[in-house]
Amino acid sequence: TLPAGDDFWVGIETFVIGLAGRYIVIANDNTTTRVFGDASNSFRFFFDPETGRGGSSVLLCLDRPIIPDPRFDHDVVQAGVARFCFGASADEHVQSLPANHWVQLEDNQRARFWPRPGELVEASESELPGIVENIAARFRSVACSLITNARCILPVSGGHDSRMLVAAAKPVLPKVDHFFVHSLNRVCRVDASVAEMIAKKMKFEITRYDMRDIPKVRPRSIRRRGWHFLARTGNCAAPISEWTSGLMTAIPEGGLVLRGNVQEVLRAANWRSTVKPKKL
Repeated sequence: TLPAGDDFWVGIETFVIGLAGRYIVIANDNTTTRVFGDASNSFRFFFDPETGRGGSSVLLCLDRPIIPDPRFDHDVVQAGVARFCFGASADEHVQSLPANHWVQLEDNQRARFWPRPGELVEASESELPGIVENIAARFRSVACSLITNARCILPVSGGHDSRMLVAAAKPVLPKVDHFFVHSLNRVCRVDASVAEMIAKKMKFEITRYDMRDIPKVRPRSIRRRGWHFLARTGNCAAPISEWTSGLMTAIPEGGLVLRGNVQEVLRAANWRSTVKPKKL
């Protein structure tokens, strides 16, 4: 139970800052509602400042037709070549919540809740090993807690993120319910071979799901799956082929799939040099 007033929101912010993974937090103090996003903006949240309505996609915020934002070329965004940026969306008025920010739906107040002023300072070179170890310890704690307390499924590849997740979970790897790797094309088959080498070295069984073994999907079904994916996630670009091809449905149902992607935090992988409004 948290106290009312400003102390309530201080407690909520402290709670959210301590979370790990991908999340959206919605909190209400019986007067106002605030929505908090995670550090990498993994779960999109859109809101209409005029109505105070929010949701996981632009359409869920609206009871009217979309008014296209004239600053962006929407065809280019839908083709996956560019993205909406700086809180913009497909609608001129609907905005997206930035990472590490909250929005108050009743009056459109917004603020960054992490890092707070003075919390991040430049570390000296001698402090870096200790900082790295603290990050690794936190990563291990989260990964091992999830695997210990839930039925987890772990995708493995030759990629850096995947190998970090396997390394962090090493103490509890026998508790992982299922390991798998996807194989969509020739490059992916090479990557899958690396994943199988890792599995052999770490002594766990891994299943390869190959696109060639999945029943062919009609173009109409692929388009429909793409539309459903966009509606659920609020994304603008086309979904990855693992979803539209049905390859993701091959893995066992009912498990918690751990994805160790930290690229959007460390390397700004979601940004493109070509992304820019027509007019700022």
